Amino acid sequence: MVRRFVYRSLFFLLCVLSFSYLQSQVTDSLRKALRNTRTPVGRINTLVVIAGSCDVYDSAVSYINQCIWYCDENKNAFGKAYAFNSMGRIAANFSNFKEGLKWSNLAIDASIKIPNDTLTSKGYLTRGYMYFSMADYLNAGSDYHEALKYAEKAGNKKLIGGAYNVLGLTFGNKKPPDSEKALGYYFKAEKIDREIKSMRDLGFVLLRIGWIYLNNEEYDKAKRYLDESLGIGDSLKIVEVQKWSLEAYASMYNKQKKYDKALEVFLKSLKLSVENRDMTGIVNSSSYISSIYNKKGDYKKAMLYSDSAVIICERHKIYSALHHAYKGKSSVYESMGDDKSALKFYKKAIKLKDSLFKAENRDNLNELEKKYETEKKEKELSEKNGELMVQKAENEKQQTQRNFFIAGSGLLLLFLIFGFVGYRQKQKDNKLIANQKAETEKQKQVIEEKQREVMDSINYAKRIQGAHLPSDTYINRKMKELNKK
Repeated sequence: MVRRFVYRSLFFLLCVLSFSYLQSQVTDSLRKALRNTRTPVGRINTLVVIAGSCDVYDSAVSYINQCIWYCDENKNAFGKAYAFNSMGRIAANFSNFKEGLKWSNLAIDASIKIPNDTLTSKGYLTRGYMYFSMADYLNAGSDYHEALKYAEKAGNKKLIGGAYNVLGLTFGNKKPPDSEKALGYYFKAEKIDREIKSMRDLGFVLLRIGWIYLNNEEYDKAKRYLDESLGIGDSLKIVEVQKWSLEAYASMYNKQKKYDKALEVFLKSLKLSVENRDMTGIVNSSSYISSIYNKKGDYKKAMLYSDSAVIICERHKIYSALHHAYKGKSSVYESMGDDKSALKFYKKAIKLKDSLFKAENRDNLNELEKKYETEKKEKELSEKNGELMVQKAENEKQQTQRNFFIAGSGLLLLFLIFGFVGYRQKQKDNKLIANQKAETEKQKQVIEEKQREVMDSINYAKRIQGAHLPSDTYINRKMKELNKK
């Protein structure tokens, strides 16, 4: 058994070394890609990806600073806010949560200044993760509510689902856990993720719902959700979903006292965490493995895994898991009969727990929830009132338009009536004029006919006179003869 344990440890070390080598190869290829990138967006994205692939935190900061300088030179405020937020996530991967808070603060300020609601929501989600990792659930819940508010404002369903997801996680981890509220948020996230087919996010939501049912010892429900989450993780190769689903299964076997089966699954989960440099995952798996070896009476291995969990938590400041690691180590010492050491680590666990899970924080988180719900209802009421005002204004506008239409239609009708009457009158006048013209023409014809008849009579009389009277020549000749006498 000891030899097999040594082989496993060597295998994990080999995985870490292999991962580091592959990571350096990836970084080299990205540097080449950066030299060939000319577009601003491509250059910003490549610098961020290179920063995320660095094994050393300071190297990651160097690449992000190059990205920020490039954004300043090109007056790209969006790219700068994106770089700040990315560095916050990178700092979290290094478990450097205080640095992560600094970067995420810069991201939030820059995003609000642009303004960009989507980036602002992402900034609050990143900062909330820092607080959550430090077990500051009050500030984590506050930031997650802000993230939800900006996501709703942006209409970004993916971010809305993500905010619901982490809010469920916050209420599920506070002491004591509020399973009902956590499930309420998870179910909202599940509905959105199924609607938009965001399978990665859906895998995490289903996993977390499974954990809650597992903690409530509702194993049938837990298994149904865990089966689906592990199926999504395996089919899409989502390591985090695979790893945490395996841990949930192992915890279920542990609760059912199937220790060998639980140990087998926890070791698979630990392997995935080591391969992906997931310090929190390594701590959780190591703590669970230590607990199982303790139950099996193998105290040497139990202490080895317990020490690993405590050292990693203290070195990387993973406070959300540290008090569990202290408590686990106390249990191992107690099983070994070392009551003094057991009491020492038990006191450490209690002290840390008291500082992390104060009653006022629990109450404040509930107050924060109530405040958010109140603000949301007020916003909905305000929006509803706004809609009513808009509807009222629209109705008044429609009424005014209707009145104008009716008045315009009335005027048009009057115009048509007057036009029609005028047209008919004009037709009558034209007809009368035509009749008068015809009558005048007729009278003219009668007069002309009478004139012709008179002229004909005159001409006839003149012809008769001409026939009976002597001619002018004859009269003139006779007058001349009379004058001579």
